[in-house]
Amino acid sequence: MAIACTRDWLVNVTRRQLIGSKKLIRWYHEFMAMLPSIADELDLDAAAASYVDFEEMLLQWLLNRKRSKTERRVMRRSVRRARHVV
Repeated sequence: MAIACTRDWLVNVTRRQLIGSKKLIRWYHEFMAMLPSIADELDLDAAAASYVDFEEMLLQWLLNRKRSKTERRVMRRSVRRARHVV
């Protein structure tokens, strides 16, 4: 529920199109299931990871997970927007 509420809040505040809460929740469960093996690969303790270490584990998961064509298109669009802002 917290994921859905946070997602809805972000949509309202940023006025950006974000993926739906059902997909975010599914991704969260996928990430949490993979977290121990990602931590092992990076020689980290997932339970005691610093923010920077956790961010690195999340980045590794994002880079290595399979994406649908729609997800790839949305991701490219988001990266272009982020580059434009910076």
